[in-house]
Amino acid sequence: MSDYVAEGYVYSANATLNGTLILVETDLDYIDPFVRPVPKNNWRLKLFKDGMMEVLELKNLQLFPDYVDLFPDGTLLLVQNRCLKDGYKVERNARIFNRNGQKVDALVLGDGIAAIRVDYDDMIWCTYFDEGIFGNFGWDEPIGSPGFIAFTKSGETKWQANKLDIIDGYAIHIDESNDVFFLYYDTSYRYNLLHYRQKQLIDRYKLKQENHDFDQFLMEKDQIIGKTRSGVYRYKLKSRTLDAKGKLSFYDKEGKKITGDVVIGGQKLFVYGKKGIYQYTSG
Repeated sequence: MSDYVAEGYVYSANATLNGTLILVETDLDYIDPFVRPVPKNNWRLKLFKDGMMEVLELKNLQLFPDYVDLFPDGTLLLVQNRCLKDGYKVERNARIFNRNGQKVDALVLGDGIAAIRVDYDDMIWCTYFDEGIFGNFGWDEPIGSPGFIAFTKSGETKWQANKLDIIDGYAIHIDESNDVFFLYYDTSYRYNLLHYRQKQLIDRYKLKQENHDFDQFLMEKDQIIGKTRSGVYRYKLKSRTLDAKGKLSFYDKEGKKITGDVVIGGQKLFVYGKKGIYQYTSG
């Protein structure tokens, strides 16, 4: 367990492939994600790893940091989930910063981003919700129309999904072998989990339950731990199906129930709240 006391409000919480928990704090008590131009705000990033905390202050940032991840070299990727297109003018909705808080680059990743993950090869994997796939916020031909895309660190499209009939993308997981797992909802109104290796589809699973649209998850051999809107569940992978087996609760060493917000990334699950930060490592 690590001590943690929030300063202001936690705007977003992210867990990275290398097991870092990143909490983004703000002193603002209200944020309108559609206001344009995006106002310049101050953000406080707290990075937790191996019992240590690193604090990074980003001043006058004209971006909402809905998602934060790390590249293998330690540089930070901040992504705003909405991206306005106004005629020929397109909002750059991603920024790369070094650990000194200096901006390195600005990218366009498209509107309606539902989840992002950075893999061991510096690829930025993005999936999109319906507005990012079918168009809104000024986009007639949205970047996210394939539903699932891999970008290079410089923002170029390296790979995209083909003929998956995606309505909504939900979650991405990168495992220790750099395999990619992707959960989405299709035009047949079914949830699907796909397994990619070196950008080639090698397996797929159908989720048996409805309304189990987990947005973060990790793999455990033939099981998945996934975070849904109603809690954290364990799922069994068998015969190309994904079957929910029960809701999970978490307890400390004294047997007391742990309460707080759950964040999953890589092979770690974090619970953070007023009593501190707890972590579970799969494996």
